[in-house]
Amino acid sequence: MSKKKLASNLFFAGGIAELLVAVVHFLMPFTIAQAGEIANLPPAYQDYVFHATIAVGFCMTAFGLLSIHFSRELLAGKRFAWVFCLSQGILWTARVVSELMLPVRVPMFFLANPTVVILPLVVAIALLFLVPSLILWKDLLRNVQLYTGDQS
Repeated sequence: MSKKKLASNLFFAGGIAELLVAVVHFLMPFTIAQAGEIANLPPAYQDYVFHATIAVGFCMTAFGLLSIHFSRELLAGKRFAWVFCLSQGILWTARVVSELMLPVRVPMFFLANPTVVILPLVVAIALLFLVPSLILWKDLLRNVQLYTGDQS
């Protein structure tokens, strides 16, 4: 399998993973509503938590669909697809860091301590974007001309 094909397949898998994360976020309000801590919040705060969770689901849907689309563009050698893949890798790496700093401790989906599942998953998703970015970085940055302001 060529480097481009491998990178494209990993990028595609990252998009599928993001769509699965979206589904989880759309279902999450129904599962965390039973958590005592959430149920004890005033209704306006509960609505805020649910809204934020659903908003993340919409963002993950958009990112997942864009990743799937750009995985084909990456195979065609389009630089913008590589930039998007790299940006997704950076986003998910930031999510890994945030999980390490502020682990999710709200029980959900029958998990008392969800961070033990979330952390390995976000590391895996980050790698689905970082590996293709690193595989192709030399090929896609070759012959890049930087704007220097000189018009001569």
